[in-house]
Amino acid sequence: MKTKNVFLTFILAMVCLPLAAGTPRVDIRKLTARSNSGKLVVSMEFVLDELDLKADQLMAFQPVITSADGRREMPLTPFLVTGRRAHIYHERAGSDAYPDAVEMRRRNGTAQTYAYTDVAVYQPWMKGATLAVMQDLCACGDKLEQATARTVRIDYDPFDEVQYAFVTPPAEPRKLREVSGSALLNYRVNATAIDASYMENTAELDKIRGTINKVKEDPNVSITAISIHGYASPEGSYANNERLARERMQSLLDYVKGLHRFDGVRFDVSSTPEDWEGFRRRVSESSLAHRDGILELIDGEGTPDEKEHRIRATYPDDYRTLLTAIYPLLRHADYTVQYVVRPFTPEEAAEIFRTKPNQLSLEELYLLAQTYPAGSEEYNKVFLTAAYMYPGDAIANLNAANVSLRSRDDKAAERFLSRAGDSAEAENARGILCVLRGETEAAIVHFARAAQGGLQLAADNLNLLKQ
Repeated sequence: MKTKNVFLTFILAMVCLPLAAGTPRVDIRKLTARSNSGKLVVSMEFVLDELDLKADQLMAFQPVITSADGRREMPLTPFLVTGRRAHIYHERAGSDAYPDAVEMRRRNGTAQTYAYTDVAVYQPWMKGATLAVMQDLCACGDKLEQATARTVRIDYDPFDEVQYAFVTPPAEPRKLREVSGSALLNYRVNATAIDASYMENTAELDKIRGTINKVKEDPNVSITAISIHGYASPEGSYANNERLARERMQSLLDYVKGLHRFDGVRFDVSSTPEDWEGFRRRVSESSLAHRDGILELIDGEGTPDEKEHRIRATYPDDYRTLLTAIYPLLRHADYTVQYVVRPFTPEEAAEIFRTKPNQLSLEELYLLAQTYPAGSEEYNKVFLTAAYMYPGDAIANLNAANVSLRSRDDKAAERFLSRAGDSAEAENARGILCVLRGETEAAIVHFARAAQGGLQLAADNLNLLKQ
């Protein structure tokens, strides 16, 4: 132990030897310090080409941020240049004066450059601050031995201090939701009763039953209405198809009512005798030999029966394809299950957000976001999800634009702002977008509009740019 202490004492004396008079100094180039996305980024190059350093010598450079009023300062990571033996000591024991320093061994007579970068959290007091690089000739950490090597003013980015105007969505008095589907049910010729064993009816009826069961079994919702709308295909007379569509949907309604006990549920049933809209769409998407001719007849004059007769007579080969490939797809029943979702607390909303986010109202999503740190991944995800779930809502798009701006995603912010309306809060966000893009004059215009609309923080943003 005594031998080790003697060795350390010798080394400490060795590394504090002063540099010889007239020793060329290290050249510091490309010194920059600027705020960026809430961070202060400092970079520079230490050029050692003209430095001759004895084996036992070292020198230190300490970057320091000092506030404009001189009352606050923050040291950054020091940089040490070491001779050969001083380098060995530093590897073994580090530096008492600069314990967290980065270090480079000087190889005299060679070109050496160290690219220095350090990042600190940007704080309001750094506005107008300066960055000084202090040169310590013996790396002793003694202020009396220090001299300023370089000083620059911090390049301030106003984007880091703009204020965002989020808007709380209004409460949704009744969270009414719905789920829809379509079933291709088959009936025997001129029959209206449902035969579950006929063709693919079992699978199609399972689709309807599955949709209803999924809603019925959810403890957070209550079914309020079930609606069914049926369609028939164009073959046969329109009058008979009208009867078939109506009676078949009544038969399907009776089937649905028999699945569960639906207390207080409203049932609506309707029908369209022949699905000519679907007929035209499927013909246009087909590869029928006379597709364009059939489309012309569909769009032409005449009653549905007359049109169907012309198609059958004019294009008999294509008509046989229609009977087997297209007409069965036109005999379908579209169904919708409407339900009401109960309100959720923010704690409950966190779990619902992971499993069934569509059950949350915009207000519930907003309150959920407030449970996370502003700007965090979870915080941003909630606001972005709200905009995707409610793409036509101006408030949802405004709030999503704000989180996109905070993340410096100007393209996403611009997209959301196109649907955010013209409120003072939206104008403020457009001003921030212009700041992000360096469009200062346009930003001033938007902030001024928002301030005229009574938004005080927009006036603060305006003053920030003017300063």
